Amino acid sequence: SISCTHPGGSSTGTGVILSSEGYVVTNAHVVDGAQSVTVQLTDNRTFQASLVGSDEISDLAVLYISAEDLIPAVFGDSSLLPP
Repeated sequence: SISCTHPGGSSTGTGVILSSEGYVVTNAHVVDGAQSVTVQLTDNRTFQASLVGSDEISDLAVLYISAEDLIPAVFGDSSLLPP
């Protein structure tokens, strides 16, 4: 889960681990204007995250956490689907 503190309150959302190096994708509207961002993994480990970049139009943001033993999401290959 993604938890953020903002000047006027807080926001929460979900994320997906993109790589074992610590990159996480979430929604841009969740982290927009955040003063701090925390990522909690399913094994209950919690990390402070830094914003790598975001795109308001696609509503995507990439975060970085300094963590070990991360298991990235596995994405399917749509070219393998039958026509």
